[in-house]
Amino acid sequence: MKKLRGIIIVVCLVVLIVAGVTAGAYFVLRPKYLEEERAKLLFKGPSALSDKQASVVVAEVNGEAITYKDFFNQLYPYFQQTSYSFGITQDNINSEANKEIIRSFKTDVLDSVIKQRLAVQKAAEQGFTLSDEYIKKATDQMITAVSQELQSTDTSENTDKDYRQEAMKTIEAEAATYGMTADEYYKEYAQYLLITDFLDHLTKDVEATDEDIKKYYNEQLAIQQSNPEQADYADVVLVKTGGTRVKHILISLPQEEQDEYRRLLDANKEDEAEKYLQERLEAIKPKAQEVLDKVNSGGDFEELLEQYGEDQGMKSDLYKDGYFVTGNGEFISSFEETSLALKEGEVSGLVPGPYGYHIIKAYEVVEEGAYALEEKRDEIKNFLDNQQKSVYIDNKMTEWMAASKITKYEDRL
Repeated sequence: MKKLRGIIIVVCLVVLIVAGVTAGAYFVLRPKYLEEERAKLLFKGPSALSDKQASVVVAEVNGEAITYKDFFNQLYPYFQQTSYSFGITQDNINSEANKEIIRSFKTDVLDSVIKQRLAVQKAAEQGFTLSDEYIKKATDQMITAVSQELQSTDTSENTDKDYRQEAMKTIEAEAATYGMTADEYYKEYAQYLLITDFLDHLTKDVEATDEDIKKYYNEQLAIQQSNPEQADYADVVLVKTGGTRVKHILISLPQEEQDEYRRLLDANKEDEAEKYLQERLEAIKPKAQEVLDKVNSGGDFEELLEQYGEDQGMKSDLYKDGYFVTGNGEFISSFEETSLALKEGEVSGLVPGPYGYHIIKAYEVVEEGAYALEEKRDEIKNFLDNQQKSVYIDNKMTEWMAASKITKYEDRL
């Protein structure tokens, strides 16, 4: 059983990162900070900049100024994430090592903003301009994306909630952090769409050949077969990990009983913990048996899962196809052992565990081995197409940079 991820919302300040990133532009994704968490952040948001500070020119691209606010709008969310990764806090932010990290990071972000501005200029030369159509499309897409995210992570039982309206409020609040109105925020995302369309147009004829695909398959298959523990982290997985894809109906113990069981284990009272667990499982066994009887009597497993299942993971989009169990210890032992023993389509009996009783159904049994080239051709082509497009854009950006007049004022950052 796995924990659900928290709400992630889109912060649509677009950064053009050419080297190593397919298509060049992407969203900034970050956790939705609670108000008390915002107070702990190292920087105040862009909305706190004075007019004088915001208007300072930090770079010029072919005579077009990039202001400190343009730069800081994109530094702000990235730096918050990076500061957590590097363990930078208010207490150690002025250490020489951390000041060097911050200087380097500011330089990288400025370079990214310059590339973004240059891409916008090149797009305009080829007729890609920020029209009302782009802005309307951006507005609809952003509101839809945020409303779907809010709905998918809402654990309340309020079925009358207007998620679209909630999304608009969320976006408006996030825009305010950047000293923007919602309309200005949508316009930033519209620029992302414009750049994406321009780069798609620029690379429309760049694609991998059959020879490229075959070469990648043969080389990567050999690597993954010789290093199976690394296969799961490959860009295109070519080696099948044996296992069983399952779904389960969990008849759960009350949370306080689960906590007490873990408390006893933590206190090294294993015998007492196991006795306690068995007693609590007996109390919920009649309900679990009733559900199992319905399954065995021909009841629809999916419907019964929806009606009785108490593992929220089973109801999330992330695991809508079930859990893939490989026996690597990711799940509790009784759950893993039973799942791997089932045949495709088979349903288990009652499987006890520290969360309660599980009724497990095997949806697919996967044998270990290699995928054939044809099974992975489309996935490999998509990966190689993107990789080659990225290289093409990187080279094109280098060419544009060399032919442009670019001035950076790094001492003003």
